[in-house]
Amino acid sequence: KVDQYGNINICFHGRHLLKKEKRDLYPGMRILHAEIGKRFHPLNTFFSLSEASVYAAIIDYFESDETNTKKPKEEIQSSSINLTYANLYSDVYTANEEVHSEGGTYKTETVKNLASYIEMTDDIHILLSRLKEFDKKTFLVTNSPWDYTNSVLSFLLNNKNEKFPHWLDYFDSVVVSAAKPNFFRTGGTLRAIDPQTGQLKIHSGGSNKVFLGGCLSTFMETLPPIDGEVLYVGDHIFADVMVPKKQHGWRNLLLLPELKNELSCWEQVKYLYYKVLTLGYIKAETYRGLDISCKTPPDIKVLKNEMKRTVTMIDEVYNKNFGSLFRSGLRPSFFAMQVQRYSDVYTADYSNLLGYPLFYYFSAHVTAAPHELAYHFDHRDKQEDKNEDKKEVK
Repeated sequence: KVDQYGNINICFHGRHLLKKEKRDLYPGMRILHAEIGKRFHPLNTFFSLSEASVYAAIIDYFESDETNTKKPKEEIQSSSINLTYANLYSDVYTANEEVHSEGGTYKTETVKNLASYIEMTDDIHILLSRLKEFDKKTFLVTNSPWDYTNSVLSFLLNNKNEKFPHWLDYFDSVVVSAAKPNFFRTGGTLRAIDPQTGQLKIHSGGSNKVFLGGCLSTFMETLPPIDGEVLYVGDHIFADVMVPKKQHGWRNLLLLPELKNELSCWEQVKYLYYKVLTLGYIKAETYRGLDISCKTPPDIKVLKNEMKRTVTMIDEVYNKNFGSLFRSGLRPSFFAMQVQRYSDVYTADYSNLLGYPLFYYFSAHVTAAPHELAYHFDHRDKQEDKNEDKKEVK
């Protein structure tokens, strides 16, 4: 787990927490941003959790082999096989992708019993109905195949509203098997799908509404003219937020179900967070008035230990292994940095939009730069000192 600057805060090998060992593996205690996504694979969604858990368990399994007494940095050795960590991860990643692919176990089993795996809610059809009633253009772009998409959305939306009896009535256009994020770049051939039969045909204009594959440029030609800006809603920080924003300047709404737990934990630890802020203020005050002529640093060992202990208490409330999703120690985590930098709005549930009119304008809080804050507090303290002097004179 790294913070917004790539500094390593927590490190596991398999299921073993590395403490002193991580300084030997990462002498600089830092990961360069350029390496994330290449040498280091980020865990961006809930799907990544199963992948990471299996990978950690397999490492523990192979390294527990009694004959494996010496383990080079880049290899796992056992009596029967010789694997590199990179190849082992590649196998886990490929297996996970196959489970979630078209015709994979995940989708096949889900469709067999939708009521057991998908929460039925009226919020989705109410929100989509409001959008259509206000003449908003709506489209769906999903990496899921047509059969799975049709089954799930029929379960959620069909016959919920007399004006829109079929789920396709809520959308102006639909793309399945989109292969995001490549869809937002070069993509592939855009094919039309017959919703009744599921048969494919090359799109050559006409009134087609459901498509397979393609790329954004060809897909936009199938939509009615879009006036103004696009608000794209998705749950993947890379495929749904970063690429559309960088490539096309789309505004976005990032869905983060994890926020529900984060906010619940925050209610339990916010007093500890304010304590950390107070300790930080005391630390800053300890250095007040010291300049380059000072030779003996103040002893803040007890203060630093108390700050560390308090931060540990905060982390354990969120997750005993990794702490908060949004914080790495006292700093924002790398994930939090991505959310703040690339998402325009983020929320735990799309249904929260029902609490706002469709003409509502979301704007970020205005924050002061560090040098402005420093000037503000320095100016305030000087003014307080002057007021104290005046009182003494009187």
